[in-house]
Amino acid sequence: MKLNPYRLACAMANAEMTAGELCDITQVSNKMIAAYIAGKGNPKPSTVGKLAKALNCKVEYIAEED
Repeated sequence: MKLNPYRLACAMANAEMTAGELCDITQVSNKMIAAYIAGKGNPKPSTVGKLAKALNCKVEYIAEED
């Protein structure tokens, strides 16, 4: 699964959440959060679910279609 880096950053801004805070909530490493924001990496669906839940958005909003 691939994330849309722009939408991920927008969801973080809407939630007023830093990458570090997102890392703490989701238990996803800061290195991986930074990679997703940079448009790199393919997280597992469960990770995308954790990110969406923490950001209070739908998976479909932050994920890209393959």
